[in-house]
Amino acid sequence: MSADNHVIIIPGLGNWVREHIWVLSSWKKLGIIPHVFDAKWRIEENGFQPKLEKAISLIDLITNKKARVSIIGNSAGSSFAINLYARRKKQ
Repeated sequence: MSADNHVIIIPGLGNWVREHIWVLSSWKKLGIIPHVFDAKWRIEENGFQPKLEKAISLIDLITNKKARVSIIGNSAGSSFAINLYARRKKQ
């Protein structure tokens, strides 16, 4: 695999962002670049839409470099991932 393979991982309500980053750091050896997206589930001041827009911006940044993007969601992150996919199916 080339370094043009990116994976956006969205943790669930428990977040565990640091743990995801630690576990996924070895993926780089396989040519996969992980991006752990912190949806900040416990911070509701901005609502869902700004969080989704931030994730869409990440996809746009990656695909502007002609890279491939995959999305993985854990638990509540899976519904976020489905919404994200629905907005950027072609990327």
